[in-house]
Amino acid sequence: MPLVAAFLESFINPGLLLGLALVAAPIIIHILNRRHYTVVEWAAMDFLLQADSRTRRRLRLEDLILLLLRVLVIALLVLAVARPLLRGFSAAREAERIVVLDDSFSMEASGGTGSAFSQAREAAARQVEDAVGKSIPVSVWSGSRPELGSQDLLLGPAAGEGASSSDSSAASAQATGAQAAGLLADLRGREATDLSLRLPALASRLAERLEARKEAGLRSLVLVSDLRARDWLEPGGGALRGDIAVLAADLKKRGLLESLRWRFVDTGSSDRENCAVTAIRLGTEHPLAKVPVKISVEVTNLGSRDRKHVTGELEVAIADPGAGKPGYRVIHRIPLPAIDEVPAGKARSFEVEFTFEAAGKHPLLARIEADRLPRDDAAHAVVEVREGLRALVVDGDPGPGRFSGESGFLLSAVAPRGTVPSGILPRRVTSEVAAKDLRGVDVVLILNRQGLEAGERSVLEELLRRGGGVAFFLGNRVEPERYGEIPFFPARLRGVKGGPGRARLKIGQQAHAAFDVFRGIEGSSLGQVGFDRFFALEPSPGATVAATFTDPDGTAAIIDSAQAKGRAAVFNLTADRDWNDWPTDPSYPVVLQEWVRYLAPRRMKASAVVAGEILLWEPAAGVRYTVVTPDGASAPADAVKPFSPGGGASGAGAGPSDGAASRGALVFAGTFRAGFYRVEPASTVAGSEVSEEALETAWYACRRHPAESDLEPAGEERLRAALGAAGIELVLGRDSGGEPFQKAEEGETWRLFALGAGLLLLVELLCAWWFGRR
Repeated sequence: MPLVAAFLESFINPGLLLGLALVAAPIIIHILNRRHYTVVEWAAMDFLLQADSRTRRRLRLEDLILLLLRVLVIALLVLAVARPLLRGFSAAREAERIVVLDDSFSMEASGGTGSAFSQAREAAARQVEDAVGKSIPVSVWSGSRPELGSQDLLLGPAAGEGASSSDSSAASAQATGAQAAGLLADLRGREATDLSLRLPALASRLAERLEARKEAGLRSLVLVSDLRARDWLEPGGGALRGDIAVLAADLKKRGLLESLRWRFVDTGSSDRENCAVTAIRLGTEHPLAKVPVKISVEVTNLGSRDRKHVTGELEVAIADPGAGKPGYRVIHRIPLPAIDEVPAGKARSFEVEFTFEAAGKHPLLARIEADRLPRDDAAHAVVEVREGLRALVVDGDPGPGRFSGESGFLLSAVAPRGTVPSGILPRRVTSEVAAKDLRGVDVVLILNRQGLEAGERSVLEELLRRGGGVAFFLGNRVEPERYGEIPFFPARLRGVKGGPGRARLKIGQQAHAAFDVFRGIEGSSLGQVGFDRFFALEPSPGATVAATFTDPDGTAAIIDSAQAKGRAAVFNLTADRDWNDWPTDPSYPVVLQEWVRYLAPRRMKASAVVAGEILLWEPAAGVRYTVVTPDGASAPADAVKPFSPGGGASGAGAGPSDGAASRGALVFAGTFRAGFYRVEPASTVAGSEVSEEALETAWYACRRHPAESDLEPAGEERLRAALGAAGIELVLGRDSGGEPFQKAEEGETWRLFALGAGLLLLVELLCAWWFGRR
């Protein structure tokens, strides 16, 4: 029986071997043709029969030749249809099988038979089982995390190499079986990540492996995936994605493409309907306690049909160390107003107004009703609510009275008295700026200082690296040559200039966020302000001129420049009335408040990452850090590593701030789950002096990449055409077993049998015609 089973295993369609019974048809016809007449003895014919005996022997031989040819034609046709395999006969014998499981979150989309990922896990497991049964070495890779490497299982002679007895062979087989069982258990227990399928990174890792073992023979690359268009094709077309085409060309150049057989198992669905929460936005960059703010939740319809009546909920929480593993407690659940319709391919937003009652870190979770891909029906954000923006006002020309000094008008402008607070909390200093003065400060306003000392420049550079802002107001005490020593000053000062007529202020042609409140307003008093004197200056390379004077030279009035994570600005005017009358105009407090908000750190944006990006922060001396993941577990101690550009961080985004790499930074690259991450600092030495700011827990909201929610399938026709153009031939199917792929490529001989049948039929026809002529 084992021999019979092995024989049948060598055919793709063994049931069709029953057709070999048809070879009896020409034999039966031949026999019937011999007996269709009755033999009658006739003496007169004996002489003729003896004379014709040689002719009769020739006729029998011709009949036998025709019979044999007809039998062989039928037999070869039946064998061709049954598709026999000759193991080892074909050059396509597998030397290794590489199984790639697509574990990106789009695989969680459900269909009629469960999610694509549940089917993919089983399909990948069957591929491994098939390879084990055929003693083919197999390796399993994660499609979203190729940096983890592969799980390898060596089989066949290599697995038992060195075995000198039946006992050692049995032990080796037992160990291999245990390894295979462990690999299959791990494979069937895997969960999808919140990452995308990273084909270029995967191809690069595989190329390194194939290059190292170039002479190993033919490999099969089996990708089990939902085969979405976004992973393979350029947007809006059928061309192969550029980065994949480049990698395919590199594989071909290195002679590796010919040694790969591409096999795709498609577990996806043709249904692309899906809605996702793609963003949570606030109406301001600086949410403040007890000040109402608009919260917008964006929903995108990535399907091909309009989505009707979408409802949702916004969950507002506050960071609370006593809340257990989550680290926060929910304080409000706000029903979102229903959206009547979200058109196909479009985005619509829920909008609510909310007032944060207390300062602190506020995690937000927005969700809509679940659809076929529940993972992207929720999104996360972290809002840092402040009591107010803290501004340090450095007065370089103080006076005895409130408005006699340089800072009097400015302090009244940024924090006016009244029932409606501006949200800005200024503090005035007249001495040299020290590091202790900048604790908790967002913006520093330097008014009419002669220059900055080396220590001041150092601490202000640190503020800019943290994302803060610095603004300079000029005046008669400014020494231009000393300002040339300030590396982050965004201009080169010349001399003071003035004229017989007063210059006016003109907002720059380029749109600037700090002047948005005035854009489009006719008759604004801002254009009527007069300026008598100002500096001739030259903006630094890369700086933006936000406003100019109306003097003949069009001198820059306000200059803005990005510096590290922060921004530096120069106001080519005095903060008091020495050189202009702006401080007495109603537009003065409006502009100054907008500029303070513009220069302050954008904390909500800085706390948002996409799954797969790195968390990067600058460590404080004497502090160790622990990262807590969305499930409440602490990451392993070695998960937090020193940052090294080009290595150590596998994510695709979030680079270091300017100078961070040289001064030292820490990185965490394990953001493969969406949710809230916490970086919790702790002093390495009990009782040591570490600032409260350095020991404050940092919160990050990790969201899923919105493009991963697009479930449009690539489609077999487009995928074959795109890969074919890159020189990649593939076997594509929905059968999760390995045998159809194996039989499709290894030892196939049906073409030879079909060709043989055709040639024999031609020979039979020629022989029948030739024999009939005589």
